[in-house]
This record gives sequence, C-alpha cells and structure tokens, in this order.
Amino acid sequence: MAHGAIPHEWLPRASKALLSPAWSVSLEWQFYLIAPFLIKALAKGRLELFLPLFAASALIAGSRITLAGEVYSFPGGSFLPLSMVYFLVGIGSYFALEHARKLPQVGLAALLIGAAAVVVLTGSYVAAAWLLIYAALCTCPGMNQALTVHPLVFLGKISFSIYLVHMIVLVLVQYGIVHRQFEFRTWPYFIALALLTVPSTIALSCLTYRWIEEPFIRLGKMGWAYRARAAA
Repeated sequence: MAHGAIPHEWLPRASKALLSPAWSVSLEWQFYLIAPFLIKALAKGRLELFLPLFAASALIAGSRITLAGEVYSFPGGSFLPLSMVYFLVGIGSYFALEHARKLPQVGLAALLIGAAAVVVLTGSYVAAAWLLIYAALCTCPGMNQALTVHPLVFLGKISFSIYLVHMIVLVLVQYGIVHRQFEFRTWPYFIALALLTVPSTIALSCLTYRWIEEPFIRLGKMGWAYRARAAA
C-alpha cells in the first residue's frame, strides 16, 4: 500500500517498483483508508467538510510537495494528498449525477466550447474528455444506453485485469516483435503495436479475471458472510 507514497528522492522510481500500473493501486489503497468517512459525510450533506477539503486538494494537486524546505516528488502523483482532488471529483460527480440530469439540456456547441475552455485553462485534454462524457451522461439518454451494450459491459468487468496486465503485454510485444520488424516511432510501428497488443491484453485479462480475480472476489465475499454470521 505504501510503496507509492515513498518520495522519489528517498527511493528513485519507487512508485513503479512492483509494476508500472501499481502506482495507482497503491494510491487507491491509501484512499480506501478515508473513503468511508468521506462518503458518509457527503451522503449526509456535510458540504462544510467536503468543500474545504476539495479546495485544499485542488490547490496542492500535482506531483511534488514541499516540507521543511525540502521538495519531495511523487511521479504519477501516487501520494494521496497530491491526488485527492480527483477522488473528490469522482465522488461529487456520482452524487450530483441525478441532480445534473434535471438541469436544462445543453447543446453540443456549448459542450465543445466548455471542453475547449478546460483545455485552454488547464492544458488537460483528459479533463476536457471527462467533461464531455459526464455532460453527455447528464443530458443525453442515448449515451447511457450506449454504455450498457454487452461488449462495453464485459470490458468494464475485466477492466482491472486489463489495467494490471497491459504494460506486461505491451513491453513484450514492443521489444519482442514490433521493435525488430518496424522502424521506431513510425505509423506502421504504432499500428502493428496496437493490433498485437490490444487483443492479446484482452485475452490475457480474461484468463487472469477468470482464474485470479474471480476466485479472490468469491473468497472475499465468503469472509464477509462469515463475519456477518458471527456478529449475528
């Protein structure tokens, strides 16, 4: 849980020590320690707690922090105080979704202008994409239906496995096959890399989900059921 919270200055590349995507897994574990308290407070309408925390998190969001005159960096933002704002945006968006759907319809032009403004102000295309998708979920019933089609639901089901194994597949394909056949950083290189990596990642993720993730999900549910019976 803590490997992503070790500054680069103490242990270089610590956040990627186990597996490159593990930096965010470490960050999630840090978040799980306080998530129940945040969600409970927000569900009870305790905005006097939520809003100041959101403002403070937005101010310090980034990849480095200064303490006692020393600068500590966390590649990927894997130290929770530096990335809390993203979790708070997610929580707030979830609770606000039903209220947002009751607002007047917003035109496509207005959405595109808003997304462009986000890019100009923050330089973040990721934030702009999130704004477009969230606004579409609020104002376009067809978007909600589109996201429930079976292939997308299935990819969502195995998405955690996809996230954990994709870098393994990517590196093996890149340096084992594609790098030997195509010139680096050319369109044929990237096309071949995508055509080989995407289906291989999905196939491997199906296996890891079936034989690793699902058994541990069942084991976790059995543990909770046993504790519930013992408490009763």
